Amino acid sequence: MKMVKVLCQNDETKWNEAAKAAKMTMRARVVFWNEILAELKRA
Repeated sequence: MKMVKVLCQNDETKWNEAAKAAKMTMRARVVFWNEILAELKRA
């Protein structure tokens, strides 16, 4: 978080972009782990 604060500082646009990227990353992680779980259940 410290790095994000340094990079975004007081720029609302950068904060919004960082938040959007974080949400996309979390969604991708959920999909990734759900696929792993599904594969384990099939095994």
